[in-house]
Amino acid sequence: MSAPMAGDYVSTILRLHDPRRLDRLELALMSLCGQRHACLSPVIMLQDFSDADEARVRQVAGRLPWRAETRPPEILNLRSLGSGDHRTKLLNAGLRAATGAYVAFLDFDDYLYPHAYSSLIARIAASGKIAAFGAVAIAEIDPDSPAGACLSKRLFPQNRSKYDFFRENVYPIHSFLMKSEVAKSVVVPDHLCAMEDYYFLLSTLKDHDWDDELTRSAPIAEYVYWADRSNTIAGTFGHGNSGPAWQSAEREIERYKQGVMVTIPMHGLLSVVETGRRDKVGERQAHMPDVSTAFLRSFRAILPLVGLWRRVEGGVDEVAWNGSETSFSGSIKMPEWEPTPAAGLLFLGRPSRLRPSFRHLATIGFEPLRPDDNSFAFAGSTVLTARQMRKGRHQLVLFVVTGGGRLYRASQASVPLLASTIRLHEAA
Repeated sequence: MSAPMAGDYVSTILRLHDPRRLDRLELALMSLCGQRHACLSPVIMLQDFSDADEARVRQVAGRLPWRAETRPPEILNLRSLGSGDHRTKLLNAGLRAATGAYVAFLDFDDYLYPHAYSSLIARIAASGKIAAFGAVAIAEIDPDSPAGACLSKRLFPQNRSKYDFFRENVYPIHSFLMKSEVAKSVVVPDHLCAMEDYYFLLSTLKDHDWDDELTRSAPIAEYVYWADRSNTIAGTFGHGNSGPAWQSAEREIERYKQGVMVTIPMHGLLSVVETGRRDKVGERQAHMPDVSTAFLRSFRAILPLVGLWRRVEGGVDEVAWNGSETSFSGSIKMPEWEPTPAAGLLFLGRPSRLRPSFRHLATIGFEPLRPDDNSFAFAGSTVLTARQMRKGRHQLVLFVVTGGGRLYRASQASVPLLASTIRLHEAA
């Protein structure tokens, strides 16, 4: 067997706040020892441990059966942090100390299955993406059992789109591997005492796509839930998701989301939008936020899916198609208080509320039709092939952007089915 390349190494960051939990840390480290991918570089972060407790950690880590390819665990004890939960300081320091080509996290009381890292690395290599995620088994553990008996297990995440992540955290902290240069490019606010892993993922994934193929396969790890929630993610000193640390972190993350720009492939927004549409219809009707011109320039291909539009009268009236190109014309009537359409965005769409699909075709201009009532006409032509109409897309859908950056969608009743005129569904 050839020697491992330096680039194959995984730096796994483990954090421990309480020296009384060394028994759990030892089990987590044992799951690292059992990885089929042996090129590991464990980084154990301690919070204000005494010299004696730090020595005990070194003894536990040193007596495990590490393989020859694994680097000796690096143990860093952050001192003089004061009372409280400093998990984020440990996370940031662990990232700075990581030297592997990939970064991973493992909470001290969770486990990895032997194929975890080899499977995730294979997915990163196959997809060319910056990270890969897998499913985990959530294990409910009886704290009163001497050996920690498992009461039940279930897979997580289940039946979710990966882009649901931007609405809520669907990824446990030990469910992924990420390329080191991306993981080390962010710093999480030190004061967060909960949800710091979600903040980390939001900061990295907002600019990159990732692979989630393994979330639909057998689990790669075990996520331990004690039945009494004594190991709750609000910290060893917290009160779960009802405590002040959790609530404060939730508010900060929501503020962060309000200002962040996210890069998502057009197809990836479908489930996010449909879920948001069901959950927040009333909220959007009461307050429709503006869409900035800069956002339009960067993301015109995904605007139909973000659910931030108002309705405008009119739409596509006439369509002709010759098999390779379509010509179209129509008109719109803008509201009295919004007289200036800056541009039109024409999409090929699928008429389905459950599984919508859009493909950007053309950006068009408008000519005044009846200035006295804010009516405007448009016409043009664009390439349209049968291949583009796969997945049932056979409607021309018009979106209108104003000079102020607001977005309107032409009334659905005014968007004719191309199939009703030229039977495009047969050609497709």
